[in-house]
Amino acid sequence: MMAQVPRTTSVHSVELVCETPQWDHALQSALQTHANTALDYLLPHHHGYTAQYFSLVLGHDTLIQGLNADWRAKDQPTNVLAFPALAMPDSLEAHETTLGDVIIAFETAQKESHALGLELIEHSTHLMIHGLLHLLGHDHLIETERLCMEDWEIRTLETLGYKNPYE
Repeated sequence: MMAQVPRTTSVHSVELVCETPQWDHALQSALQTHANTALDYLLPHHHGYTAQYFSLVLGHDTLIQGLNADWRAKDQPTNVLAFPALAMPDSLEAHETTLGDVIIAFETAQKESHALGLELIEHSTHLMIHGLLHLLGHDHLIETERLCMEDWEIRTLETLGYKNPYE
């Protein structure tokens, strides 16, 4: 069951790119709405970001495996990748308008959601928020950073009516 999404007018936007028909129209629409709401919630709390949008790419395992191999030297699919505009070469002007790209792999997200006993929309929303937080400078390599990032994930998911995924 999809969570009720607060009806607000977003001052930011999300460019949605769907790379596979596995993401049906209802999932695409819900994820775009959730992404706009998450962006509106998170940006005011992350000072120094003037960008007004990010790209959300709804992809598949083959796409994300290629990106993971090219950019992280890991030749395997993963659930989500984030490419912050500030970290990309030749993007100094682009970062003023875009935060970057978040890519979610359908097959991996679907397998994980089944294993977790969650609806695909709930798990995909969590993955999108996780990626968005990477675009906003968060990471989880150090325990304190991981806890901070998880706290933002939990709070953002709660604004969308979803439960704490870490309980």
